Parts: sequence; C-alpha cells; structure tokens
Amino acid sequence: MEPLRQSTIYSYLRCPYQHLLKTTDPSTQTFRHPSAIHGTVIHQLIRRLHAGEWEMDVREAYAEAFDHEVSHGQNNNLPVRWKDDVEEREAFLADAVAMLEGYRSKDYNRSCRVLMAEAKFTVKMGRQTLTGTIDQVRENQDGSIELVDFKTGRTTPPDAFVAIDYQLSIYAYALRFGTLLVDGSLQQPHLLPDRLTVYFLRHHIPYKRATNGKSAGEERGDPRISTTRSLEQLRALKDDVSAVAKMIKSGCFPRSPDPLKCGTCPFADTCRGSASDARVSHARLEALVTQLKEAI
Repeated sequence: MEPLRQSTIYSYLRCPYQHLLKTTDPSTQTFRHPSAIHGTVIHQLIRRLHAGEWEMDVREAYAEAFDHEVSHGQNNNLPVRWKDDVEEREAFLADAVAMLEGYRSKDYNRSCRVLMAEAKFTVKMGRQTLTGTIDQVRENQDGSIELVDFKTGRTTPPDAFVAIDYQLSIYAYALRFGTLLVDGSLQQPHLLPDRLTVYFLRHHIPYKRATNGKSAGEERGDPRISTTRSLEQLRALKDDVSAVAKMIKSGCFPRSPDPLKCGTCPFADTCRGSASDARVSHARLEALVTQLKEAI
C-alpha cells in the first residue's frame, strides 16, 4: 500500500467520499477556502518569529504573505471562495495581528528553543508507512520537550479530544520511531515528548467587551491544551491506523453528510452530481464489516 499521510486518518473519517475525490481526482475541487490560506500564512509567520523576526510588523507581513499565498500557493489555479472579499480579508488580518502579537508577547514562546519546525516525517507503523509534517518541537526553559500543533480554527478542541487525538499520537510516534527531515538533513530523534500541545491561537484574540468573567481587552484564556502519550499508548495506535488503512484499501468510500461541513466542502458540486459513485451494496457492506473485524 502507498504511504498514508497522517492527515488521511481524519480526511477519511470525516468523509470517505471527499477523501476519495481529493486523492484520486483532485481536479474535481472547485475552489479554495480563505480560512485554509489564513492558516497556512499564520504557520509561516510563526516560523519566521522563531527564526529571529520577533519585531516584524505583523500586519504588513501577514498582508504580504496572504496575497502571495493567494497568487502563488498550492492550487493557485483555483478561485478563492469569498463571501465578501474586502470584509473577510480585513477580518482575517485583524485576527492574525491579534494572534501573532499575543503569541510573541508570551515569555514561554520567546524563551523556548525550537528544535524543529515544519519537519516532514516518515515512519513505519506495523505494515503501514505514514508520512506528514510536524508543526514544531521545542525545548522549554525547564528542559522539557514539547511537541506543538498550531490551530487557527474557531472551535476549541475539548480536553477529551486532545487526549485521544490521532494527529498528536502519530506525531509523537514519528518523533519516537521515525525519520524526519530537519533543516535539510535526515534525523532519527528517538524522542518521546514530555507533553503534546494543541496551541489554539484564537485564545490570543482579546474580548471586545466584558464576558464570561473576562474584561474587555483580556485574552480568552491559555492557548495551550496539553496532554501526554506513553509508549504503550503509541504502540496501541497501530490497531486504529491499521483499521483505517484496511477500509481505504477495501474501497469503502460512502458519503458522510454533515450540516456544518458540506457547505464549505470544495468537492460539494462533484458530490451532488455523482450519486451513484458512492453507493455500497448491502452484500459489500457485510463483507467490509467482516474484513474490519478480522483487522481489529
């Protein structure tokens, strides 16, 4: 089987049919969502901060990087789907300035030593090879090693989700058992992080008015949601990854309608126009269930 990207796990579980279109016929994507571009640019600027540009003009840097990503980024041949170009750009810019200024104001960000950033990895997990990119691994002032995944979305992930998040688990597995490309050289860190952190950047955006016991102008809370993974937990991850890999290999790609996600899906037009492609017969479903039981 071809290497499985770590993002494939959620891509498949979120909507198997969208995953099928994305991986087998990406030309069926009809637009880019501006929030994805926004997230990419924020990641770029955080890396620049840690490269020594702590005093950059974040407003100017973001606007320039955003325009460049629209024109020259991935899938730049596709139109960006705006509701209101000017209004949305201004909103993204305001959020970016608040997030980046809040980020660089924290001593725990400025004082840490970044060991790797945007590090691509390859790791063998059972019979499956996984690839992906780790946002950041840092050494804190207390000597602890922290794996950090930056999030720019609007929904704060609950602690219960972070505690079992596949993405964090795969990152930790790769850091412990995989090979990573760090600043142009291949490394096998063999590290088990002391903690894994989802860094929810929107918590740096201050409240406009007093609410939830917070004063106007106060940040929304600690942006760091941390957890841990033991070696035993990482080894147990193989079963879940193996099950998803077998489902993909078996050709099971049903639609997964979601009222919160279908409206922003870049493959929605194709999905509506090809109803027969996603049908799975009752006999086929029974066979797939049998295969999954054997896999697990």
